[in-house]
Amino acid sequence: TMRLLSRPILACYSTTRVVSGAIARRESRVERTHSVAYGARNRLASHLPRPFSRGVWPSHRPRCGMKRAAEDVGNGDDGPAGRARVGAAGSGPLSSAGAPGAVGTVPASTDVTDVTDVTAASGLERNQDQTRPRKKAPPPPPPAIPPSLASSMTEYTSHDIWRSGMLLVDKPKTWTSFDVCGKIRGELGRAMQVKPRKIKVGHAGTLDPMATGLLIVCVGSGTKSIDTLMGMPKEYSGTMKLGEVTDSYDADGAIVSTHDWKHVTNERLEGLIRERFLGAIQQVPPMYSALKQGGKKLCDLAREGKEVERKAREIVVERYDVLREDPSSQTVDYLVRCSKGTYIRCLAHDLGQAADCGAHLVALRREKIGEFDVKDAWQVDDLVAFIKRFSGSE
Repeated sequence: TMRLLSRPILACYSTTRVVSGAIARRESRVERTHSVAYGARNRLASHLPRPFSRGVWPSHRPRCGMKRAAEDVGNGDDGPAGRARVGAAGSGPLSSAGAPGAVGTVPASTDVTDVTDVTAASGLERNQDQTRPRKKAPPPPPPAIPPSLASSMTEYTSHDIWRSGMLLVDKPKTWTSFDVCGKIRGELGRAMQVKPRKIKVGHAGTLDPMATGLLIVCVGSGTKSIDTLMGMPKEYSGTMKLGEVTDSYDADGAIVSTHDWKHVTNERLEGLIRERFLGAIQQVPPMYSALKQGGKKLCDLAREGKEVERKAREIVVERYDVLREDPSSQTVDYLVRCSKGTYIRCLAHDLGQAADCGAHLVALRREKIGEFDVKDAWQVDDLVAFIKRFSGSE
């Protein structure tokens, strides 16, 4: 009985083996056919000019980003050596000298070296264009929410204005730029009844704690315009003190040396500015800054008593005015219009070093960023009261 029952099972097993073997043989034939087809395609493509060799047919090799593209530039048929080989070899039915329509051919009277240079340069540019990631143009800055809304809110009765907005804030002294953003984020979270960490808030340019003035804060999708705002020229005003040098170049640091300053005249300062501090200049960032070197902030290294070599950066100073009404005064007022990345502390310190008296900042205020003026900015208390009026409204 067992033998009779096992016969159909064995027959089914044998049939399965036969079918699976046929499937395996068919897949093997398909793979060999594809291999032969790709080989023929590659042999033919090696004799065609570039528009046909890679421009129409997809490559059989997987593309692996920038690294594969860089290898193709140097080694493949698409690179300088490959195109020079295709054009100069003259082998194959489509690349023989004098063949009509052969784009990659080289006439007998042409210097092959010149063609190689031309194809290499054009091929490198073409491959760089293909592999270079295209960046989207940053969106224009969102409309600023003016302080005049604090008195009239007829147009704004919902939270839509916070989904993409820009706030001009007059930063108070001793506040950091992050403190201002944190305060706005927290008040918006309470007003909109959401967790503050879910609200996007960012500023367009850091101000030191001792500084006051214009701080642009973007909210919601308006944060996409921060890079555009940071690239705008900035205008500062303030006061520097002659005769004293501090480790941080401002009044928050410790005095490291004192010098005689009474010999320094207004004409001397103005002459030094014209000679050394206008236009495109090189500036070495201070140790007390948020720039990183070796993975650590320079200010943290400075607090540990370490000083490292900093690389000079190019900045542009469009305007640098100094004013001292009393020639015997130790303090000098200034007005500076400069590019992104300029340290006003360094400008004061370097001017004092050039005048052989030393100097440091005692006051700093940012007046403008591009066309935005601090006169149109919110006071923090008024802004917080304005945000609270949205509580419970939607």
